[in-house]
Amino acid sequence: MSYEIAIARLQLIIAVLADRLEQANGRIKMLQSTIAIQEEQLQTQNRAARQFAGDCAELAAKVTELELRNAELAKARDAWKLEAESRRAA
Repeated sequence: MSYEIAIARLQLIIAVLADRLEQANGRIKMLQSTIAIQEEQLQTQNRAARQFAGDCAELAAKVTELELRNAELAKARDAWKLEAESRRAA
């Protein structure tokens, strides 16, 4: 009889452990799914960040180009003013 009780206790322990294992597997699958979603979101954010960095680089190049053009126009304006002043003085 004591063997039967021991076997019944072991079966109960095994059933409890099996249930806990199943619950743990469920949590692991949920975490894996969450991780997969987060990895996908991170990849999307990385692509957006790379695109943004490229756009910023293009804009910086355009700003530099405009600054150079502005400097050229300022030189031309100053030369025109000097020429106009020298004509008036003459």
